[in-house]
This record gives sequence, structure tokens and C-alpha cells, in this order.
Amino acid sequence: MEPKRALRHALARRQFVKISRRGDAGVGVYGFPLAVGPRLVLLHEVKDFDVDGFTVLLLADITGVRSGDSERFVERALRDSGELVGARPGRRALQIGEWTDVFAALGATGEIVMIEGDPNAAEEFFVGKVIGLTQDAVGFHYVDAMAVWDPAPIVIPFTSVRQVWFGTRYTRVFARYPSGVRRRR
Repeated sequence: MEPKRALRHALARRQFVKISRRGDAGVGVYGFPLAVGPRLVLLHEVKDFDVDGFTVLLLADITGVRSGDSERFVERALRDSGELVGARPGRRALQIGEWTDVFAALGATGEIVMIEGDPNAAEEFFVGKVIGLTQDAVGFHYVDAMAVWDPAPIVIPFTSVRQVWFGTRYTRVFARYPSGVRRRR
């Protein structure tokens, strides 16, 4: 089944899926589809049987969607542990037509997000806050792996964005540190 159709099918049935993406060497992205737009999909992500935040992916990168016996077992394990989330985004409802929609919503909340960029670039992952937006790029206040915020914003073109995470354990750690801290020289 074509990926977009398979995701809509799983969304309608509140089913857990494994998504394979171009260039991910079988790693996969796991979760419950919450919305399927013309170019993007929003998932409530699950990692190692733990529900962990949300992710938005490019549909064009998706090469396969699996929702079979293994995924039914994950649903059962989540249900048994009281973590089954199903397909209800609650306060996380996002318009996911384009990256501008996603970043406008995340910027309005001031939430810490992580962006997966071009895997061939010097810096592939960015953590920080959305501070600006154009039709083709996001202005971003970057925080490094030691929670030191860079004083100068960076610009990330939408053409290099592959995936965005928010509301995860990882991004919540950085939310504990104020955005006014300057980079050590």
C-alpha cells in the first residue's frame, strides 16, 4: 500500500506503525499517526515501548509503512502498561500542511524543538526555539549539547528539514535552561 494511504488507514483505525525512510538503513520511526497532510505526517512517537513526544516527517522521505502483528503487540504492551495513546493529539493539534504551519505553531508555544537537517551537512541536528519564519526558512535560537545557547540565531532552509521533534524527554531537558545564557568564548 502506498505510504500516504497506509498512514491514513492507520490513523482511521488508531493503529501503531513502523515507518521506513529513505537513507535510514532500517532504523525506522515508530508511533501513532495523528495527522496526515499533503506533504507531512504527525506522529505520537514511541521508542522502546515508551511514548515519547511528537514528530513530524516528510511524506516524500517515507518508503514504507508497516502495521502488522509486531505493531499489534506494541499496542498490547502499551495498553497493558497504561501508556496506549491512540490517535488523539489533544493540545498538540497542529496544522501540518507545510513546514511554515508546523514552525508557526511551535514558535507560538515557545517550545524547545529538535530539527533533523541534511545528513550531508556539517551539523545535522539542531535543538532550540523557533524565533522567526519566512516562506522558505525557519529562524532558530540554537542550544548546544551542553545547554549553552548561541547568542546569534541561525537560519535553516525548509529544503534541508527532514524531521522535527517536540514534547520529547530530550527536548524537555533543554527547557530547564534559560535562553539568555551566552556561549562561552
